Amino acid sequence: MTRAVAAGDILIVAAVMVVPQVAAAMLRASVHTAAEHPPPERTLAANSMIWATVAALAIYLTYRAGQPMSSIGLRWTNPAAAFGSAILATVTIYACLIATVVVMAGLTRASPQTMAEPAREVYGMFGRPTWGLILGIAGSAGVFEEIVFRGFLLTRLRVLVGSWGVAVVIGSVLFALPHIWEGRWAVALILPVAVVLSITFVRARGLAAPMLAHFLFNFLQLATIRALQDLPEWQEILNPAS
Repeated sequence: MTRAVAAGDILIVAAVMVVPQVAAAMLRASVHTAAEHPPPERTLAANSMIWATVAALAIYLTYRAGQPMSSIGLRWTNPAAAFGSAILATVTIYACLIATVVVMAGLTRASPQTMAEPAREVYGMFGRPTWGLILGIAGSAGVFEEIVFRGFLLTRLRVLVGSWGVAVVIGSVLFALPHIWEGRWAVALILPVAVVLSITFVRARGLAAPMLAHFLFNFLQLATIRALQDLPEWQEILNPAS
């Protein structure tokens, strides 16, 4: 694959991906109360449809370029090896998150309310998520976003810059930036998540492990938010004005 083809593919996918994201951001900006939010199931369906479309486009562009699906990580992987790599990646992600929170809290002197901004935004959109909603969000993000960002984007960035290391850094930043709707803290916290998922993909040359790790991360995050919502202290953080 030439650099021109890689750059063109990235621009096509970016155009298809950015437009609905901007529209969704404008919609969220116009919502001022929880009652104005659309039903969480409708939000999940819309987001899943967007990412499924982008993932399908990434697969088509790979096919059009004459590249095998294995070039973007869509290949058979030993289940035990994939599971082991995913568990290791998930543990590493949480270790990196804890370190990031400690460092950022020390540097910025941020309050718990400020650090909980990402959880507050998710809570405002989904309320108390049902288990079905949690599985849907974790599953759709784990599959479609990994195809787009790790399988497709990362491999094409590698062609453009000629280095896996630089590609991982650029790809991780591009993955973190769309989470700005959750607040600036979310971008900072998602960055190490993206780096770990990217390294897992590069080492395995397959999507099974990062997909499973992404699923586990999202599932545990949302399950934690659901479990903590009954605590008065957590409610004070989620609703600081109440």
